[in-house]
Amino acid sequence: EVEIKTPKGEIRQLSSQMRQGIVGRIKRNLYSLKRAKEKGIKVGKLSFKSEVRSIPLKQYGITYKASGDKNRIKIQGIKKKFRVLGLHQVPKNSELAEAQLVKKPSGYYLHVVCYLPKEEVIKEIKKNQTKGPVGIDLGIKYQVTLSNGEKFSWYIPETKRLKKLQRELSRKQRGSKNYQKVRKLIRKEWEYIHNKRRDVLNKAISYLKKFSLIAIQEDSVKSWKEGLFGKQVQNTGIGGITARLKTLATLIPIIFVGRYEPTSQTCSFCGYKQKIPLSERTFRCKNCGREIDRDVNSARNILQVALKALADRIKSALPVDWGEVTPVEWG
Repeated sequence: EVEIKTPKGEIRQLSSQMRQGIVGRIKRNLYSLKRAKEKGIKVGKLSFKSEVRSIPLKQYGITYKASGDKNRIKIQGIKKKFRVLGLHQVPKNSELAEAQLVKKPSGYYLHVVCYLPKEEVIKEIKKNQTKGPVGIDLGIKYQVTLSNGEKFSWYIPETKRLKKLQRELSRKQRGSKNYQKVRKLIRKEWEYIHNKRRDVLNKAISYLKKFSLIAIQEDSVKSWKEGLFGKQVQNTGIGGITARLKTLATLIPIIFVGRYEPTSQTCSFCGYKQKIPLSERTFRCKNCGREIDRDVNSARNILQVALKALADRIKSALPVDWGEVTPVEWG
């Protein structure tokens, strides 16, 4: 994303292609809601939206143009060019595609989609891969536990300033100028918290790219949030790790282990299965007598299951988003 320095006042001029992009996006959203309703997912009523916070720019060179040497952006329908910050982030050998003009509490941004040659991207990733395969276990106390024993934990709660602003908002008259002013400050504070959480996820994913193969279990993080760990899941954002790894599956070998695989109840040394309560954080095998951290044991089992599935060419040939497969479907 690149930040746009805009003059005072609102942007009211929209070209025909911008309007077509907005209408097309609304149609796609309505179609998605219809498909979700057909599947039995509860869909509420459509609510009024007071403002549009993003405008699609469908085609580079027509709806928008960028000049990296002068740090300027030309948007269709607006005569004056905008000064931008961050065009140096765009790779020189990339091909610019569609973009979105996004309005955030901190200002206006241009979200640009860049295409790079896949061979060069894979070559760069393999160049930085210095470690072997790894299994990942997601948790509450430690958000990420690796099969080699490494653990990562972070917690980014709501700030005191946010709580103070929310108290101020409750005392303001709804719809007044002071109400809108405090509401804008609250949005800006939420953006700050979201950026901190996203930065932590970016650093975690950047570290995981160093491994030659990644195995992770598709845990139901949503059920964790709806259960006893809603605050911990929200303030850590661990559900974003699985989503980010799925987007990287075309570049890095990533294997997703089934949700119901008993990885936390199986000894990673001898394969003996035993029930262990959630409160017990050390796995003590009754068969071989080994003692190991519960999360590390689970991560080791995830890696073993993934390597076993990788050896089977039929199973390893399935797409990433295939989901659970019945024995009949295997046949």
